Amino acid sequence: MEKIVNRRIWNGIWVTELVGADGSTALVADRGAHVLSWKPAGGEEVLYLSPLSKMGKGEPIRGGVPIIFPQFNRRGSGIRHGFARLLDWTPLFAGFEANEAVSRHELSQADAAGFGWAQAFTAQYEVRLRETALEMALTVVNRSDDALRFTVALHTYLRVSDIAAVCVEGLQHAAYTDCTAGEKRCTLDTAYLERPEGIDYIFADVPADLTLHDGTRTVVSSQHGFRDAVLWNPGAEVSRTLVDLEPDGHRLFICMEAAQVEQPVILEPGQVWCGRQKLGMHKALSPGVP
Repeated sequence: MEKIVNRRIWNGIWVTELVGADGSTALVADRGAHVLSWKPAGGEEVLYLSPLSKMGKGEPIRGGVPIIFPQFNRRGSGIRHGFARLLDWTPLFAGFEANEAVSRHELSQADAAGFGWAQAFTAQYEVRLRETALEMALTVVNRSDDALRFTVALHTYLRVSDIAAVCVEGLQHAAYTDCTAGEKRCTLDTAYLERPEGIDYIFADVPADLTLHDGTRTVVSSQHGFRDAVLWNPGAEVSRTLVDLEPDGHRLFICMEAAQVEQPVILEPGQVWCGRQKLGMHKALSPGVP
């Protein structure tokens, strides 16, 4: 299989198309440095992207992997979920390193000036194809003279065959905030999530690996630098209010996000933070089977 890196217009926005030596593919938009698609070699699409998603300037893209920065949801005084997903990032590199297809984009304080953000920073985002895995890494540097404080997440929409068949392992005995119940503090007692529809849970201090089963395939999410994880699905009632989501589209995905939410990142001048999420495909296994 020929290795390809291609820059082109897709649905009115600039994207970088990566094709690995094994035939795996990824599509990364300049808008938000947003990963729109990932297909492992010989496999099907792993990410969910709504066919009704808006691609206009300043509008968030529904699906794929939005970058939530520098504010998660409404936990702060800025725009909900931050400005990073709304802005065009500067493409820095698209090519091959160690026989792996790679793209890098950058965002800085100058890009965010229209949102009233005064502190100097740079954020770089790397997307890398690794055979049966996709690795995404966000690096933030504080270039100001004051401490930089932010919350952050990779809001990963994983495509599933049916939300009713989904379970997530790796969160047993983990504390979480239930945002569907007034941010009630709870603890998950079972070995895996049993009710995946209509949830908005923030888990604190999670293990490095979480495993999603949807009955037909298994996806393992490994994270480093992120201490928390978010599980989200709007459910039927909320999804009917989302104009950029297809009818019953909530049944086709669950968001399993690497996050740093409960304790914000605080960088002193010159300090660097990096968070990584790697998605790996595995053959379908029954929950609890190693």
